[in-house]
Amino acid sequence: MPKSIDELIGGVWIRSNITTEGIDRDLSELEDPFDRLRYLSEVLSLVNLGLTKTNVVRVDQDIGPYLINLQRAAIVGVMETTVTDVLTGMHTRNHIDAPKREPKDKYVVLMVDIDNFKRINDAYGHTVGDIVIKNVARVILRNLRESYVGRYGGEEFYVELERTDKEGGRVAAERLRRAVENEVLPYVLEELQKRGIVTNEYIKSEKITVSIGIADERQGEKPFNVRERADNALYFAKRFGRNRVVADGDDTLKSFNWRQIAVYHIADEIGTLGKLLTDAAIRMKTYLR
Repeated sequence: MPKSIDELIGGVWIRSNITTEGIDRDLSELEDPFDRLRYLSEVLSLVNLGLTKTNVVRVDQDIGPYLINLQRAAIVGVMETTVTDVLTGMHTRNHIDAPKREPKDKYVVLMVDIDNFKRINDAYGHTVGDIVIKNVARVILRNLRESYVGRYGGEEFYVELERTDKEGGRVAAERLRRAVENEVLPYVLEELQKRGIVTNEYIKSEKITVSIGIADERQGEKPFNVRERADNALYFAKRFGRNRVVADGDDTLKSFNWRQIAVYHIADEIGTLGKLLTDAAIRMKTYLR
């Protein structure tokens, strides 16, 4: 059973012997980057106390520089936890919004949002919801591997395409939209099977899609403003049917078939209600057994 950080630090005092082998062994038991940093700081403080001169504590030669290098690496590890999303491996909103991180070339922003995610989360549970988010991120990373990508929050993602214009962004967004529609559900079902997670059969007929809003940089414009315009475009993509791409400046009122949108919304609501009622009936039967 792995030892706690307090046990490991106490062990250093008990051994009264600080060696590179002992430090490496202790660090191998600490997965949390904050624990690793605390351990190294405590050991370094012990070395700096000067107890080695009294022979109270024996240390390897040059242990000080060795600990300092490990401490620097641990600090980087801690920083990465605040800028890397654990679930998806993407950048976090903290990193996206960092003031020093500004694109150098002309770029396009895509704001990507998973359609009907709340319904999926409510119907199948948060574990399945996380698996959906993770696999949407997987498809985004694979299709746009040369791009800057981040999880902006919840089921929303941020993509930055450098050295391209709005039409180039539209092509990339359409390719991504189709990839999510065709590939994510099989990935989700495969992961559920591997992890032995049982859920109701209706998930096999789910349609996991994304809506995408696009905006291109205007000369001298701040990233926040580009992102805001892409987010507005995303709003129209969600409002007028979902599973579609809308670019900032598109004449959305003319480009959408209103009759088709109305039919889509009615069918979507009927389908949602039917699935929720069926799921509730299944749960009630299970409860009454």
